[in-house]
Amino acid sequence: MDPDGLGWETYDGSRVALRTSEVHLWRIDLDQERRNLEAMERNLIGTEIEKSRRFRFGKDREQFILSHGILREVLGTYLKVEPKDVPIASDSRGKPEIIGGSKKAELRFNLSHSEGMTLIATAMNRDLGVDVEYAEPDFPVLEVAQHFFTGREAELVASSKGTERSEAFFRIWTRREAYMKATGAGLGSPSASVPFFGGGTSSETVHNFKNGREWTCFDIKLERNYFAALVVEGRDLGLRMFKWRLVRPRYRE
Repeated sequence: MDPDGLGWETYDGSRVALRTSEVHLWRIDLDQERRNLEAMERNLIGTEIEKSRRFRFGKDREQFILSHGILREVLGTYLKVEPKDVPIASDSRGKPEIIGGSKKAELRFNLSHSEGMTLIATAMNRDLGVDVEYAEPDFPVLEVAQHFFTGREAELVASSKGTERSEAFFRIWTRREAYMKATGAGLGSPSASVPFFGGGTSSETVHNFKNGREWTCFDIKLERNYFAALVVEGRDLGLRMFKWRLVRPRYRE
């Protein structure tokens, strides 16, 4: 059932099968999940709890606890383990990953959050990245585009008018961020090292990049003022989107 009409399935506690030809995207509305803050904090391990305590503002601390506590819930549904037992560690680049055996390590994931919205992407044995951004009305899109985007991308933003300018900027920004997270490139990477991410508004665009790997870019439709993109290694992939809610997974019963 999709009450928002945006393609999201409501999670009902059933075990979710992740096929190799699919990518899954989970959406969490943090304001609705604040009532589960204590339960999600109990999902965290020591290093995560320590990190949550270093946040200066309570809002940021709550966002971290909810996002990472729910991340463990989501990954636990695939691995059939309790959230606290999901074996997460960071690789040499600092990117979180599943460890502890070939079967578990095949599960890849990525997380992004912005202003009360968290997205978690999962796939089997495919690198991926997701990015969500809240578009502030007074965000200096032209200045940022000129600094970070390629010339073609910055020109596309500058040539757009009215609200279309902000939409063009955040569509390109989220695509670039998702691609850099998928490939391990950083925000400071030269613009020329990141493929052109302007162009049409198709919800699915396949690019064949110079690194010899093929990637699929999905534009994710969200409510007004939110923009998101998902980049996954490979092509011809099916996308399933879930709206997460706290229910006891049936496989634990």
